[in-house]
Amino acid sequence: MRVNEPEFRLALTPTGTADPLMQAALASVQNENPSALRLFVINTQSEYVQNETASTVKFVWNEQKTMSFDTDADLQAIADEAPNKVSGLQVASVEITIAPNRMAFGVVESEIKTKNATGGDITLRQKQIFFNSKSGVMEITLTTANDLRETVIPIFDAMMDTVQVTN
Repeated sequence: MRVNEPEFRLALTPTGTADPLMQAALASVQNENPSALRLFVINTQSEYVQNETASTVKFVWNEQKTMSFDTDADLQAIADEAPNKVSGLQVASVEITIAPNRMAFGVVESEIKTKNATGGDITLRQKQIFFNSKSGVMEITLTTANDLRETVIPIFDAMMDTVQVTN
């Protein structure tokens, strides 16, 4: 469904979906730029849900941006700005990694203290991956309950190890 189009707005209503996990996940992207948000994955399987919060993966493409991976300066600038954009976010690490296919990725890991879909306190773990594409930067963000990080992040990392940019 397209962000903020009729089918999206319908899904945010109780008649569109009664599942509070889906409603909360969709609400988290309702203000995204529909030209940049390329894919949003909501995993509602019980082993990837904790404390009324589903694990999600968001793919955002910025065709106006490029990043240098010679130093971590561009990544550090993103990390420094992140707490101003997301309430309760604390950056845990910033690094440049090289995938097995020799592709450079920027990685920013964070923790977010927030409320779940029913108003309860929860700590989320977020891992953002940045890489240059032919015409811009792709940002892929995993968000999961902090207690699930040992299960979910290795799956996400394995997926990232397979990414290749083609012409």
